[in-house]
Amino acid sequence: MTNEYNLSGAPTKRFFVSMLPRDIDLEDAILDLVDNSVDGAMRQRRGKLKDKRPYKGFRCELEINKKQFALSDNCGGIPDLHLEAAFRLGRPTLELDGDLPTIGMYGIGMKRAIFKMAREAVVVSRSADQAVQVEYTREWLKPDNDGWELPIDQLEANDE
Repeated sequence: MTNEYNLSGAPTKRFFVSMLPRDIDLEDAILDLVDNSVDGAMRQRRGKLKDKRPYKGFRCELEINKKQFALSDNCGGIPDLHLEAAFRLGRPTLELDGDLPTIGMYGIGMKRAIFKMAREAVVVSRSADQAVQVEYTREWLKPDNDGWELPIDQLEANDE
């Protein structure tokens, strides 16, 4: 008689957080975040992308100093339909945007950029559906914390 049992073959967060950004330069990580803004603008302009200036009125601003890196835009935020996929490491499906030629298709750009730059991050999204805040904390990254869940806070539409 054998004494069978299963071993976990699951990856650890520490592995993902340290390996995911290894093959990307800091400049490319920042561009991944800008790409997300462009994708958001594309979602907002669905059906009007062939216009002469489809991105007129949209902005993406970077603030970089010794204490923080901040990117803000007015490109529509993360729609409720995309919210869970946006914070997973890898997209469960490639069909989220339908026929839009979005740049981000694998679902690692934002996380890879965050892990390249910091061990703590706050992501605030204001979409037509909702306003939310998600935090990556040092506690979430601790080696003894096997949970992958991220707390999400609902914000008032006008909270800053």
